Amino acid sequence: MPPTFVTFVVPQAAPATFSIEDARADESRTSIVRQGEDAIYVRYGDEIISPAPAEIMRGYLQALVGQQIAGKKVVLTQFLIEVTTNEVTYSSGSKPILFISNPRAPRAANAVAAAIVSAFSESRGKGNFFGSGQMVVVAHVIGTVDESEFTGDSYVKAAHGDLTEDDFRVAIARAMKECAWRIDGSKRDSPLR
Repeated sequence: MPPTFVTFVVPQAAPATFSIEDARADESRTSIVRQGEDAIYVRYGDEIISPAPAEIMRGYLQALVGQQIAGKKVVLTQFLIEVTTNEVTYSSGSKPILFISNPRAPRAANAVAAAIVSAFSESRGKGNFFGSGQMVVVAHVIGTVDESEFTGDSYVKAAHGDLTEDDFRVAIARAMKECAWRIDGSKRDSPLR
């Protein structure tokens, strides 16, 4: 089972030399748990991620490209952390929704955790843990620097069945490094390819 709460390690850098705005749509801030016969999908919303996504972005960008973006405005438009089994994504539409969170609700993180535990425990209890499927954590980040868009994507497969908090940290670090690479505008190959 994947973790029910994730604390990311953000690079320790000097105070940000740029401004940052969190302009993500409300629906991308919520957690979703979908469970089907052959797959589970979990989107980690703001209530089960620490620190806040804008703070994660601020730390990575300051450490990686702070000098290049000094004095500029960074806008975070999407920050998704997702877990899938059998590499099924949320766009598959056929998976019933088990839970959608309201990040502003009291004890929202507890409710999300309970839904994640329920989905994975029920599947394992039936002995149907998706055949040869493997859990994957996906990180997807989109933002702009002075209205010029950048993106970063990464995925990490579970090494031995279950995802760990470190798998989540690796996925977001890779996605943020790709964002920095795109912001830098370097003609060299991506550091992740």
